[in-house]
Amino acid sequence: MLGLILLAASAAALAQTITEFPIPTPEADSWDLCAGPDGALWFNEPAALKIGRIDMQGMITEFPTPNGEYGVAAGPDGNIWFAGGPQVGTMTTAGQVTVFLTLEDGATASPIIAGSDGNMWVGLLEGRIARVTPSGIVTYYSLGFPIPIPGIGGPYSLALGSDGNVWYSLLPLAVVGKITPDGAVTNYPTPGVASLAIGAGSDGALWFVGSGGTGGIVARITTQGELQTIGQSSASAVGVGAAPDGSVWFAEDGTEKIGRVTPEGVVTELDLPGPPSGFPRGAFDVLSGPDGNLWYVRRGENRIGRVEIPGRRQPVELLRETARPRTVPPRP
Repeated sequence: MLGLILLAASAAALAQTITEFPIPTPEADSWDLCAGPDGALWFNEPAALKIGRIDMQGMITEFPTPNGEYGVAAGPDGNIWFAGGPQVGTMTTAGQVTVFLTLEDGATASPIIAGSDGNMWVGLLEGRIARVTPSGIVTYYSLGFPIPIPGIGGPYSLALGSDGNVWYSLLPLAVVGKITPDGAVTNYPTPGVASLAIGAGSDGALWFVGSGGTGGIVARITTQGELQTIGQSSASAVGVGAAPDGSVWFAEDGTEKIGRVTPEGVVTELDLPGPPSGFPRGAFDVLSGPDGNLWYVRRGENRIGRVEIPGRRQPVELLRETARPRTVPPRP
């Protein structure tokens, strides 16, 4: 197993500047970020019935949606796709909304991601995945577990792997898995790790985070299914994203921190700016932006944050986005 060194670190110690931008609508309950085709980041606002856009200078624009959207993702058609409840829809970069389809009874959509096959893939919280073609044909796939999965259900998070398959985390089960473009499913047990979020690392592997032991767990799985437990963070981790320098960042639940794992397995934690709200949940999603900086969303504090990465490359190729679902209704 790859060893881990956990270093408590302040923003000054990491020599990084953090800037946070308030979301204009109060208590929007945002938790999901994606990189758009327009060089901006897009995020959900389920409690406000909106989707937001933030450019690299921090300018935020909000657009109304018909429902509370739980997942957002850039589609191959140049639109932002969203999923929430029984509906899947699209939004142009100018904010024009089309409710694309309504899923069958009992299907609750949350995470959404573009696949390597030109289709959109949607996690259904009762324990299935749906493939949605550009023409609106929906195919439902079982993940091999009784439906509905008890508890929160799943998939909780989706990521596009370097192998062209869609990978998922399956809370509350200690499982991550993959589904091929033709619907073949493979599940991998992750003993001791209740996986919450999964993301594609720049090393070609999938990194996932969750709860286990006395705090959070950071782990890695190759596309062949070889598992490495990297170690623990201070708290349960709920979001994960890759950075251009090969490191992986994660968001912690219940703290005011985000964490970073180097390719060598060294973990540092970064204190986020205060003051915290009465709902101190820290960051709920992390994503490398087109400016080469690390961006995150703070659900309880209703803010989008930017961590400036020293020595970042310009320009930076957009990294694959990982959808971040939450329970329906949102957790207390």
